[in-house]
Amino acid sequence: MITRCRPLLGTMVEITVEDHDASAIDAAFAAIGHIHVRMSFHEPTSDVALLRAAPAGEIVEVDRETVAVLRMAIAFHQATDGLFDVAV
Repeated sequence: MITRCRPLLGTMVEITVEDHDASAIDAAFAAIGHIHVRMSFHEPTSDVALLRAAPAGEIVEVDRETVAVLRMAIAFHQATDGLFDVAV
């Protein structure tokens, strides 16, 4: 087994794979890195930061994956009668 760890998304992300899948580690960290750059609360140029800084009503272009995550967050908010709140 091979384990690697990197700081992403405001925490430490650890990936463990079997030796013969070692090449998957770089691909996995690349995918998580993309999410970090686009959606991290801690990344000042992320889509989340751009949305947070935009005046009400301003159109902000964001990654389609960010849109998908925000749509899921809205669905979870509605399904839980507001218990799940991405804005908290």
